Amino acid sequence: PSALSDHKYICVPRPFFDVEAECASKKSKTDPFAVYKKINEKERKDDLFMRSASEVKKCKWIMLWAGWKMYIDLGRQAKYCDPDNFSMYIYNDFRPYGLVEQLENMVVAFDKEYKKKTRDETTLFQMWAVVSAIGLAIQDENGIGAYVLIDDGERTFALTGLIGSAFLTALHAIEEAGELKKDSKFLDLPLVMGYFLEYGYNLPDFSIDGDGAAWPRHAIAYYTKSKASPSQGIFSTPQRLKDLAERYEDEEDEDEYINKRSKKDPWAWTARLKDYKNQHGGQKLGGKHHDITKMSKRERAAHAFDGKDPLAGVPAQVLKDGLLDWE
Repeated sequence: PSALSDHKYICVPRPFFDVEAECASKKSKTDPFAVYKKINEKERKDDLFMRSASEVKKCKWIMLWAGWKMYIDLGRQAKYCDPDNFSMYIYNDFRPYGLVEQLENMVVAFDKEYKKKTRDETTLFQMWAVVSAIGLAIQDENGIGAYVLIDDGERTFALTGLIGSAFLTALHAIEEAGELKKDSKFLDLPLVMGYFLEYGYNLPDFSIDGDGAAWPRHAIAYYTKSKASPSQGIFSTPQRLKDLAERYEDEEDEDEYINKRSKKDPWAWTARLKDYKNQHGGQKLGGKHHDITKMSKRERAAHAFDGKDPLAGVPAQVLKDGLLDWE
């Protein structure tokens, strides 16, 4: 994979949440973990994992190499902001605020590409890589998806709306480039749309409604425009297209930024980001303020249950490079 271009597609494992959804639909007593393990073992036996998608026929689960790297990094960073992983206590919502910080870093990465004066294919693929990484990562309610647990409901709503706007903005850019179609260069288009449809469907479970949950109705329209078969999405996509269409059928669009949309920026990305910065993050979003591996030894020791730095035995360079990992 090191020789791959960031914007080439690779085969990736079928995610657990998709296997779990299929098992649940069959109402069987089969352990989804056992099913997932069996599927994963076959994928590895067939040497699919991390192979270039162009080398493998019928490889459904694919992702841009740049997106996969970001997704893996999000998973690692999610561990770095969890005091439980270090036998520490800082404050109740330290971890979910750390997850918010990670998503804000992705927002910054997306905006960097969005603001470029020339939107060439490289820029467009990088925008999509960011969106695809977010879409896959937020499916994990025990990982990045737990950002919704912060004690600031308004910020949760605003960030969810911002993520949705990034997704729709990327789809608009793809459409403008003539690639919102069946034979798109964006090979994972149905999968990524499926991730967001699933997440959008589940927003009420996290008590997210109103403006924060206004974007999924437009995701349905983009899926339809793409002419992709529902079966090309994730397992739940056929049902979610129906579910969401029914949900929004008699509801008014609660998007609070309708009047700030423009032909150039139809999903008011710029206005949303500006408001989010002003109301929730100051002018500088994200960072590594909740990254426990970046704390000083003294800080970690002060919060550790035993009063000792839990990373005392880890080489400083490993921490500096962000390479600490564990199963």
